Amino acid sequence: MASIETTQPLTTQLPRASDEQINIFKLFAICLLVPCALISCVMTLSPNFSDGNTNALQVEVREHPIGGDLLQEYVGGHLWYSDRSKLYDSSHSKTVQHDESIVGFSWDPTGHLAMAYPPFHYQFASLSSGLEYRNFVVAWMFAGALGLSLASFAFLFGFRDIRANSGGWLFVAMLFTPLLVSINSGQKSAILLAILTLTFILLHRERPLMAGLVFGLIAFKPYLAIPIGIVMLCKKQYRFVAGSLVTLFTLMGVSWFAAPESWSEYIAVCFGMSDYISTSGYQLNQSHSLWGAMQLLLGDRAPALVKPLAVVAAIGALTLLGRIMSGPIKLSSSRFAFQFAACVIATVLISPHFYTYDLTILLLPLAICGLNADITHRINRRVMYWICISVLFGASFYGPIAMNFGFQISTMIFFAWLIVIAGGWNAIDVMREGTLEKARLN
Repeated sequence: MASIETTQPLTTQLPRASDEQINIFKLFAICLLVPCALISCVMTLSPNFSDGNTNALQVEVREHPIGGDLLQEYVGGHLWYSDRSKLYDSSHSKTVQHDESIVGFSWDPTGHLAMAYPPFHYQFASLSSGLEYRNFVVAWMFAGALGLSLASFAFLFGFRDIRANSGGWLFVAMLFTPLLVSINSGQKSAILLAILTLTFILLHRERPLMAGLVFGLIAFKPYLAIPIGIVMLCKKQYRFVAGSLVTLFTLMGVSWFAAPESWSEYIAVCFGMSDYISTSGYQLNQSHSLWGAMQLLLGDRAPALVKPLAVVAAIGALTLLGRIMSGPIKLSSSRFAFQFAACVIATVLISPHFYTYDLTILLLPLAICGLNADITHRINRRVMYWICISVLFGASFYGPIAMNFGFQISTMIFFAWLIVIAGGWNAIDVMREGTLEKARLN
């Protein structure tokens, strides 16, 4: 008798995602959605992103431009595309900034946003100059949201050892006053934070060439690159330096071949702004560099002492940074995490110009020091925590204190922050490396 074969229906089972993959996806979703939600709320609620003329009793002419500082990006891109020979002509750029046929609104006719970025920045902005201004603002704001998402995910995923202990860090960080000020005024601080965070994570993962390529993007605010660049050169991290120079020369070269005369004009603008901090209208209560703090404290009493004392204070900050960076450098170590945090803090102190919105980049050292302070031994944990808390939640009070009392408390706190790290640098060598090393190998 012939045997009858029965065939069972075939079922295809899709591979099941592991718990680790699911957690990574959740982390990515949170890091993407939270910044986007924040940007959306700011753009919906802030008068800086509304027409401001829905009420008939309101004045038609705005005090500030829609989108804040993004107007000079838009006009810079427009000038690069239409007449780049007048890119750094202040009178012409002011005229264009008030041309309603170009920007689509009117604002205070005495207002002017100086064209203070390198030529390649406006060359990049020209790629979106075909958009209407309001669409341009939306595009750039959500580019900032993407930068925040990238910085958050890179740090929380790259530092796997602290991810489980970070809790609501991302939500707290989104309420950091300088970040909110940056978003509200159309600044690029979120992009700077993303560049520095990716640079740190790549260095910590021992990929210095890639880190350098990313770090070179900070060239649109070149003075912010000086401390980290010099430190990495002195520590013989030549692949990092090479990567940075490749990015820098690429950016410069593309714009140089398109408009070589723009670079001489940009350099002239830089020299013309060398004493920008002492000019009328400069908001010293919002300046957090050592130079700005000295100008606020002594500008009216003893102006001749401002620059010498600022130089002495900067030398002190660099001396502390030198102590922190002393000895051989190990990129994957816990010590290097604190060293990089110190480099960012020193960048704030020795910069010639550093407004409140730029303090957004301190979210990186806040995360490194605040979330890792519990694994230090000899560093005074309580002091470290209080410094991090005073920066994270006290930044909104820096400006009012400076305005009412005539001194900038923020620079004192940042200097103390460096001292605490420098005082415990030996202890960082004997920190529990096991968790970080295990996470890195995984």
